[in-house]
Amino acid sequence: MSIPVLSLRPFTVADAPVVGAWLDGPGVSLPPSGMAAKWAARLVGDPRVRAWVLLADARPAAFVRLDIGPDRVAELTIAVAVGHRRRGLGAAALEMVLAQAKALRVRRVQAIVDAANQAAQAFFTKAGFEEGSADSGSTTFLRWIHEADVRVLELES
Repeated sequence: MSIPVLSLRPFTVADAPVVGAWLDGPGVSLPPSGMAAKWAARLVGDPRVRAWVLLADARPAAFVRLDIGPDRVAELTIAVAVGHRRRGLGAAALEMVLAQAKALRVRRVQAIVDAANQAAQAFFTKAGFEEGSADSGSTTFLRWIHEADVRVLELES
C-alpha cells in the first residue's frame, strides 16, 4: 500500500454531504433533523469555530473541528471516513490541527469521548492526551498547547 499525499484545507458548506456521513457513531452525530440541513453553514459562519478536511491523495478522508472558547480552550471533534480508518490518517490530521491550534494561540485542546467509543479513547491516549473528568456517558481527554496565562496570549495576538 502506498503512502497517500496528505493536505489540510478549510471545511466548506460543499463538504457537508460527504463529511456528514462520517458523523455517525458513538458520541458523534449531526444535530436533530430540522437543524441538520443547516449545520455546515452554522459551522462555517461561527467565528469561534475552525474546521478542516484532511485530503488523502486529493480526496476527503477526515474532518477536524476546533470550537475555541473565550478561555482559549478548544473542543476537538475528529471523524475519519470509514474506508480510511486504522491507517494513521486520524493521527496525521490531529497533528496538523494541533499545529493550527498553536498558531491560533489555543491553550488546551479537549475531546469529549463517548464511553462506548473505546477506539477513540485509545486514539487520544496514544496521541498524548491526558484523561480528565468522566461521567457515566463520556470522558474528557486533554492536551496542553500553550501553558501561558490567557492574558499573555491575548497581548501577543
